[in-house]
Amino acid sequence: MSVRKIRATVGAVAAASALTLSVVGPALADPAGTPNAAGSATSDYVGVGSDTTQYVMQALSDAYNATASGPKLYSWDACVTTPANSATTFPCDAGNAAAPKSFTPRAGAAAEFRHTVAGSGNGRKALYGATSAQSDQYTFARSSGALDPSSADVAQQGLVAYPYALDTIVMVTAPGGNAPAQLTAAQVLGIYAGTITDWAQVGGKPGTIKPLIPFTGGTHDDFVKRLTNLNGGTALANGGNGVAINKVGSDNVQEHDPSFIYNDPNAIAPFSFGRAGFANKTSKKVSILNGWSFNRAMYNVLRSKQTDKTVPAEWLDSSAQMQALFGPTGFICSSAATSIIAQQGFWQLDSSANGGACGVKTNATAASLKAKGKGADTTTAATVTSGPANRTHPVAVSVVSAAGTPAGKVVVNVGSYVSAPVALDGTGKATVTLPATLRAGANQPVAVSFIPTDATKFSTSGADAKITVSAATPPPVVKKPAGKLKETFPSAVKKGKKATGQIKIVTPAKFTGTVKIYDGARLIKTVKVTKGVSKKVTLPKLKKGRHALKAVWAGNATYGVTTLKFAIKQK
Repeated sequence: MSVRKIRATVGAVAAASALTLSVVGPALADPAGTPNAAGSATSDYVGVGSDTTQYVMQALSDAYNATASGPKLYSWDACVTTPANSATTFPCDAGNAAAPKSFTPRAGAAAEFRHTVAGSGNGRKALYGATSAQSDQYTFARSSGALDPSSADVAQQGLVAYPYALDTIVMVTAPGGNAPAQLTAAQVLGIYAGTITDWAQVGGKPGTIKPLIPFTGGTHDDFVKRLTNLNGGTALANGGNGVAINKVGSDNVQEHDPSFIYNDPNAIAPFSFGRAGFANKTSKKVSILNGWSFNRAMYNVLRSKQTDKTVPAEWLDSSAQMQALFGPTGFICSSAATSIIAQQGFWQLDSSANGGACGVKTNATAASLKAKGKGADTTTAATVTSGPANRTHPVAVSVVSAAGTPAGKVVVNVGSYVSAPVALDGTGKATVTLPATLRAGANQPVAVSFIPTDATKFSTSGADAKITVSAATPPPVVKKPAGKLKETFPSAVKKGKKATGQIKIVTPAKFTGTVKIYDGARLIKTVKVTKGVSKKVTLPKLKKGRHALKAVWAGNATYGVTTLKFAIKQK
C-alpha cells in the first residue's frame, strides 16, 4: 500500500481531506483511585506501555468501567500532562523533576518508576519482568508497534498481540517554522540520512534542519523500519544529520511530545496523527506536513502462557475474560468502542468478517489495516514528462483500488508550485499540466496527491516522482521578408561633380525610416525617408572610377533588413 495513505488537501478541496483533525475528547490522565490487588480471578486488569495509545486506552477503560460488574480495566500513562498546559507532555525521563516519576500499579504493589515501563517495548517487557520486578501486577501492555516473531517477547515469553485501531504516522514541525508545506518520501529520507541539512533545499525558508526521533518504543521502531525501506533495505548510520537513529542521543526525544517541536522553527519529528490532534486541541502546537506518511496498527499485548505462576489464569489471552475485552467480539472491537477510538484520532479496525483484523491475535503484524469509517486503500501512480523550462509538462495520474474505480481529484506539487485540483475521469485517471514557468533543474521532487470525493469509500493516497527541467529552448528564428528599395542616382557623374538623387522605400508603402548608403564597407551617407521618399540627397565626392554602392534599410517588425545595390562611375 502507498506510504501516503493520508495527505492533507491542498487549496479548494481542503474540506475533503482525510487529515482533518478529528475532535479529541477531554484530557485524560492516570486512573482515578487504585486498582485492586493482584492474584485472583477478581483482580482488576492493569496495563502500561505505549504513550501513543495511553489516552485512547484510558478513554476505553472509563467507558468499560462504567458498566462492568466484575474486574475493572485500568491503564497507567507513560507520560503525564501538566495541568497548566494539557497539550504538553513531560518526557518519561527519571531526571525530569517536574514529572510525576512514579506510580503504584495497584493495591499491594510497590511504587514503579514511570520511565521503566513507558513505551511499547518497555511495556511488553514489564509482562515478564525485564523492566519491572513486579510483572505479576500487570495484565496487558499497550503497544504501537507489532511483535517480532523472533524476539524474546514472542519466542521465550509467549506474548501475543491483539490489534484494534489504525494510526497514521505523519511528519510534524513547528507552526510557522521554516519547513515547507509538504515533504516527499525521498526528502524525509534525505533529512534523516544527512544529505538534506537546510530547509531551503526542499522549498522551505533557510534554516538548519533539526531532525528528531523517539528514543524508544513502537513509533521509533516503525519509523526506523520505514527509513530502512526507503533506503533500499540498508539501515541508516547513526549520526545522520546529527540524529542518533538507533540509540539514545541528544536529538532522541519522547514520542509525541510537542514541547520538543513548537518552539523550534527547524525541528521535525514523526508523530502519531491521533496524538497530533490531542497536542493541538487547545492551541496549535504542531503542524502536520502534507506528503509522506504511513499507516500502522495499534495493539494490546497479553501473555499466552504462565511464565510467572503468580499471574492469574484469567489474565492469559485465551481466557473468557481477556477475550471479552480484547478479542474479535470483545468490548474494544465492539460498536460501543468505535466512536471512543475515533474521538482520540484513530480508526477502529474492522472485523475479520469484513476483511479487518480487530481482535485477531498475532505474534507479528496485523493481517489487515482495514478500518471502520476509513475508505478502501488506493494506490496512486504518476508519470511525469520532463522537458525544457519554457514548455508545459503533463503529469499522467492513475488511481486504483481493489474496491472499485476511485472518484476524486488530484493535486500536483513541485517546489512552491501547487496545481489546481483536477478531477479523475471515469477510469480513475487524470492529466495535470505543469506550467512553462517551472525552474530548470534535474530530478526535482514531484508530489502527487489523490483526495477522494467520499473519504469513507476511498482513502487518500499519493505518489512521488521526479522531473528534470532543462534550460529553456531559444524561440525559433523567424525569417522576415525583405522590403523593397529604389534609388534615382545617376549611373555616371562628370569630373568635379557630386551624385544627387533620392532613396525610396517602396515596400512597405509610405514607410518612414532611415536608410544608410555604403561605398564598400564605408558609410558615406545616412538618409531620412519620410512617407516612403527622401528629399534630394547629395553624396560625398567620390574618387575617380566605378563605385559599387548599396543602400541598407534595417527593417521593422514585419520586414527584415533590405539592401539595394547600385553603381556610380565617377569620371
